[in-house]
Amino acid sequence: YPGKVALAAEYAEAELHQGSLMQLVQPERLFQTESSAIGTINFPLEADGKVHRFASTFPKLLAQRAQYPQETLAELKDFPSFEEAVVKAINPGFVRPQAEYINFYGPAGTFEQISFWHVLDPENWNTYLQQGKYFKDKIVLIGATAASLQDFHGAPFAKSWLYPQPMSGVEIQANAIATLLNNRAIAEGIPNTHARSLFILLLVGGSAFLIKKSKRTIIQCASTVGIVIGWISISYFSFIYSGLYFPVAVPLVAIALASCSYLGTGAASERLRKMSLHRSLERYAASPIVQEIISQQDDLQYLLEQRELATIGKLIGGRYKIVKVLGAGGFSETY
Repeated sequence: YPGKVALAAEYAEAELHQGSLMQLVQPERLFQTESSAIGTINFPLEADGKVHRFASTFPKLLAQRAQYPQETLAELKDFPSFEEAVVKAINPGFVRPQAEYINFYGPAGTFEQISFWHVLDPENWNTYLQQGKYFKDKIVLIGATAASLQDFHGAPFAKSWLYPQPMSGVEIQANAIATLLNNRAIAEGIPNTHARSLFILLLVGGSAFLIKKSKRTIIQCASTVGIVIGWISISYFSFIYSGLYFPVAVPLVAIALASCSYLGTGAASERLRKMSLHRSLERYAASPIVQEIISQQDDLQYLLEQRELATIGKLIGGRYKIVKVLGAGGFSETY
C-alpha cells in the first residue's frame, strides 16, 4: 500500500587530523524520493545514562560544546528529528511542542514487533499479514532489534531495578512518535535551573522548620510522613493530568534526612536527660521522697537495689560497718 516514508539520518562524529568533526550522515540517495522526509535519530543521554528527551533536543545540547563551529551547528539544526518527520508526514500542520521529554508507554515489547523474516515468508504474508493489509493505516518502523547490533539503550522503563531489559532504538523511536501523536509530551514544571534549585531549598527548609516546630517525637514523625505523602501526591497528579514533572527524589531525601537528624538529636538529648536524672535519683535513693518517686516508675526500681548493694557492708573509718540505710537528705545520709 502506498504511503508516506520517513528516512533516518544520523549525527556521526569523525576523527580527522584537524580534530573532531560532527557531520550529518543522510540515507542513501537510492531511497530518497520527493515525498520522503528525513529526520535525525540521535537521542541525548541524561546524567543517569538513559534516554529521556526527544531527538530534537540533541542539536541544542551539541551547540553547547565549544569545539564545534557555530556555522556547522546551524546547518545541522535545519534537519528535523525522526519523530517530527514522521508526525509531519501524517499531519502537515504539526507544531513542535515546547515540552522536551518523551512519555514512555511501557517497557521493551510494549509495541508490537514483527520479525522481518515473517514479512518475507510467503505463508505468513498470505495468512495473518493478509498480503500487507495488516499494515494498512498503521505507522510501521523498520529497525534492528538483534542483540549483535548493540542498538539498545537505557530508558525510564529499561535498565532499572523493575525493568532490567534494555530498550532497542527503534522502540524508543516508537515511544517518541506516539508521544507526539497523542500530545503527551512531558515538560519540566520549573525549567530554569536556578529557580528549580531555589524551589528545592525553600521546600526543604520550610519542611524542616515545620518538623522542628514540634517538640514531640510522634508529631515530628507524623509531620514528616504527611509532607512526603503530600509532595508525592502533588507531583503524581501534576505528572498524570498536566504533563509536568517536579523534583521528587532530591527534596524527599533531604526532608527525610532533616527529620532523621531532628529525631536523632532529640533521642540523644532525651537519653542524656534520663541519665542525669538516674544519677541524681541514685545518689538520694535512701530519701523517702525519692523512694516514693522510684516506686511509681518500674524502670527505676533497680536504683534502690543498686544503692543498697553499694552501701551495705561498706566500712566507714575502718571501724563502722553499714548494715542499713536509715534515711538521706540533701546534705547527708543516716546509717
